Amino acid sequence: FLGGKSFLKEVLPGMGPDVAWVLTDLDPTDKAPAELSLLLRLKNAGAKEAFGNLLRSVYGLTQLGGNEREAKKNSLVETKKEVTLSRKEDRFTPTVSVTGSALILSTSSKAAEKLRNWLSEPPATTVANELPGFKVGFFGVDFKALGDWLKKHADFLASENARKKHCPKAEAKEWITAVADSIRRLDYFMARGTTESGHFEIAAELAVEP
Repeated sequence: FLGGKSFLKEVLPGMGPDVAWVLTDLDPTDKAPAELSLLLRLKNAGAKEAFGNLLRSVYGLTQLGGNEREAKKNSLVETKKEVTLSRKEDRFTPTVSVTGSALILSTSSKAAEKLRNWLSEPPATTVANELPGFKVGFFGVDFKALGDWLKKHADFLASENARKKHCPKAEAKEWITAVADSIRRLDYFMARGTTESGHFEIAAELAVEP
């Protein structure tokens, strides 16, 4: 599966230690209201080659068994620099990508594509400038955008909430709308942490509407 490479001797030393969790709402084609992605640093060609071979092997296995309908849900796309395996499900498209610098696992093919683009050609934004190099840890919330997101997906969230709590959908939607309005009164929160040898520093900022 790893192309004959030793996981402990060749693959593991080429992974990390930088990791990033990314929560986005980039894919209008998915029914899921948000996407969750994990980025893991790949430091050498050996790790990249091993994970690329793994994706090819997994894709090959999905094409066996005679179920053509299930086989067509899976796709493998290769370029000179990347290997991407994805699968179409009802609500989302789980995707794994191997790039020249990272292993990306995402619940959305569109989100994975956007992250690949950020890593290769970072746009002029604060988060994207930090993300490609994994130089700092960061966590940020745009509360106005979060409130708008909750209102936008209120019907979906209310249906799930009503089903789990066995309450009327209208009641669940009213609660979600009230939470969204409360959240929008805040502005944003941003926390950044940097690590150096023998030193750790973190700074946080919370802005609230006057």
